[in-house]
Amino acid sequence: MVDDRTTALLRALLYPVQFEKEPERGTDRVLERVVARNALRATPSEYLQAIRYALDESDESGEELAEIVPESHSGGTIRSYLAYLEQQLLSRYPRDEWEDDDVIEREAD
Repeated sequence: MVDDRTTALLRALLYPVQFEKEPERGTDRVLERVVARNALRATPSEYLQAIRYALDESDESGEELAEIVPESHSGGTIRSYLAYLEQQLLSRYPRDEWEDDDVIEREAD
């Protein structure tokens, strides 16, 4: 079960693209309006941790992810978007801005 904070962070990343046919096209908007502005008083590292939790804990269908923002996209589409967003976060923010060494270690995986 996802805790309330992680759910809130994931919703913040999903709501801006919920009506996009291809959510990946809204990634820049999400990074600028949510992550860069510290929405929910969260750091990029916290958003990354929420994304990784969602990707690690959901099955390949991602159907439980689809329940975070109901009537948005299929679980598979959300998984794909979150995986893309993860890569964009890592490429957009310099390594010295990450709070957790796990970020760098996992990036190498």
